[in-house]
Amino acid sequence: MLKLKNKIPSDLQILSEIYKNHQQEFYKYSESNVKKDSNIYTPIDIPKIATHFKTTNNIIFGRLYYSMERKYGYTKEDGSKVCLFTPVCGQEKNCVNLPILISVISGLQQELSNLQKSFMVSFIGVIIALLSLTHSCSQSSSSTEKDKAIINAFNRISIPKYEDQNDIKIGQDYDLDHKNCSKCHTPKN
Repeated sequence: MLKLKNKIPSDLQILSEIYKNHQQEFYKYSESNVKKDSNIYTPIDIPKIATHFKTTNNIIFGRLYYSMERKYGYTKEDGSKVCLFTPVCGQEKNCVNLPILISVISGLQQELSNLQKSFMVSFIGVIIALLSLTHSCSQSSSSTEKDKAIINAFNRISIPKYEDQNDIKIGQDYDLDHKNCSKCHTPKN
């Protein structure tokens, strides 16, 4: 099995780090400072992002260009492409479309939030089930003691035993309390 030295960063982690490091450049853009070829594409510092995640520039570039671009970039109805990441944008290199990046981060954060909420609801359900089971088991052990007491009480009740069917006569008055029943009670000496 391939053992990695560092944890591989998620799309959300990479894009959030890019946003954190480059949001000011995007917001500082003004019509008087037309340094960039497009006002929505912002060049990013891939080595800085790679250093932050303790990985190589190629890993970050590959994740952006080969994975995330395919996942989050799209083609408009007129056939033009809207890229999340492009290696070249006019004179600039390694640029992200910051509005798309913000949208993707927002969507990933929402997915993560929904996942965490689902996990919490499931976790609470498991806790409730365990508490219910524990309560049921504790009730079961005390009800077992109650059941034993009831069984013992029934066992103490004398029920007449007739060895012969002829001993039972229809229409005969029987002592239902069995106080004077010779079959149930033996005289005490």
